[in-house]
Amino acid sequence: MTDTDLPIKAKFSIDLQQMLDIMFVGARRTSAFLRLGLDNLDTSTPEDFVLGKGNLYSFWPENLADKDKAHAKEEYSAWLTGSCLKELDHYFALFLDDVWFKCELAELHNKLVPSHLVVGDRKFQADTNVASKLKKISERIGCDTHAEAFSSLSLARNCLTHGMGKVRNRDLNSEDSLRISWLAIHAYVDDGKKEISLNKSFEKNETLYFPNGGNLFVRIEEFSHAFKIGEKIAISLQQIAEICWFYIHQATKVHAAMLTYLQDKGIKRSNGEGESAV
Repeated sequence: MTDTDLPIKAKFSIDLQQMLDIMFVGARRTSAFLRLGLDNLDTSTPEDFVLGKGNLYSFWPENLADKDKAHAKEEYSAWLTGSCLKELDHYFALFLDDVWFKCELAELHNKLVPSHLVVGDRKFQADTNVASKLKKISERIGCDTHAEAFSSLSLARNCLTHGMGKVRNRDLNSEDSLRISWLAIHAYVDDGKKEISLNKSFEKNETLYFPNGGNLFVRIEEFSHAFKIGEKIAISLQQIAEICWFYIHQATKVHAAMLTYLQDKGIKRSNGEGESAV
């Protein structure tokens, strides 16, 4: 046997921070797009909806009525919010695809493999349901998940993508409605008599006074919202912000479990930030 016949060793690095950053990109895009799209919605309204000056193509009647403009703004707000929910779901799917690929790569640690080996799982990538992806990853690396909540958000995404934003029979996950759920950090003040929700007060832009002071505390809670058949999916900015956090919260749990999974495989952490050698 010559030196050329000996197995060739290959070294790869798994950047766990880069993996987690995929989900952070989705959350940042969501918050930025909502601010860019909605900030001036109440203060600026075009006189018409012609696409650019001098454009000969117009799909609206002349001299638009105020009610038509108001309805268009309302529809735009709902469309943009729904689009951002789809964005979150999409980036979470990309994050989970990357996690699964890195698991596949970790399986090859200290193993002799053929040179033509292709790493990856097309079947996993082809699965468009993030709850299904999350369950498979949980079974593989052992992490806590809230798959049912993500399943409900995926159903909402399907309504927005394929059902013109309205709940259909196929979208129901309870007796007569689609109920979406998520986790969020909720802040309260206990003034000695009752707990007062700061989240709800902030959403309503209310000013609270506590003459005798109070104890501030936070806890992670599950929230939900139900939509009946035929009802349009409408999610508030506060709820979108909470759902953004929920996606990141789940991603960090997967990230932590992934680190333990790699260590159990005998893969040591390198000097590079967030990297593990394979």
